[in-house]
Amino acid sequence: MYKKIKIITVIISIIILFMANVSNAEKFYDMEYPPNSTGFADYTEEEAIEDEKKQNEEAVDSSFYVGKSSNNYLKSLSVENATMEPAFNRQYVDYTVTLQDETTKKINIIAEAEDEKATIEGAGEVELTDGKNQIMIYVKAENGNTQVYNLNIELPYKQSDMKLQDLEIYGVDIKTGKSQKHKLNPNFKNDIYEYSIDVSYNTSYLDIKAENPEGTYVSIKGGETLEIGENTITVKVIDNEDETKSTTYIIKANRAESEKNYIIYIIIAVAIVAFIIIIGLSRKKKRKKGKRAK
Repeated sequence: MYKKIKIITVIISIIILFMANVSNAEKFYDMEYPPNSTGFADYTEEEAIEDEKKQNEEAVDSSFYVGKSSNNYLKSLSVENATMEPAFNRQYVDYTVTLQDETTKKINIIAEAEDEKATIEGAGEVELTDGKNQIMIYVKAENGNTQVYNLNIELPYKQSDMKLQDLEIYGVDIKTGKSQKHKLNPNFKNDIYEYSIDVSYNTSYLDIKAENPEGTYVSIKGGETLEIGENTITVKVIDNEDETKSTTYIIKANRAESEKNYIIYIIIAVAIVAFIIIIGLSRKKKRKKGKRAK
């Protein structure tokens, strides 16, 4: 018993000594700048002067922010002739804006900072385009800290009488390189302008085949690289002579979050069944032993 106590005492003493040495080492290495070169074989007088100069410069830089306001919040934010969801709150930064007139191509954003010393960029008159518009309002505090508020506005596309004659979507597998045709939902009709498709995790990009009428050309944006979740692809039919005339088709491609591994599901199912069988056999064996004991 005495021998065991002695061994434990020695181990504890070694641990305490080791921790004390580590603590002293940390104190030594925490010294950021030596006062001079005395006692430092690898630290010259010139390096000491340079480090002292650097410290003074850092002190001057940091003094610029001392006493300056860090308030980068808006006091109010609104869009003329429009509603915002949710209602404005200085701590909310993302808003959806609905215009009273969806044909409007220019809006007026009114923003006021809480701190009069803060500056605002992005407010005032802003031009809009068909489809999704994201407008960012930057609020810069006196000390330079910046807050960004986002306004999301979606306008309907103006459709012309030029329509696609056919639209087919093929997903390309990242492992095999093979393409597979995907069914549009709803089925394609040239007077339906929005569709959705579901693609597997392995589908890396989409090959879109659009048949356009004579005198037009097709512009396709999106689908080259599919992200996990929803991807938006636009297919525009544009007049060769007047590019302001166009018809836009939207495809929402939803890429699965992970690859379905049916083999794993099968193994799990087999394991569960085997476990149930083993339990059943074990109970059956116990019953037989009980009968024999009687």
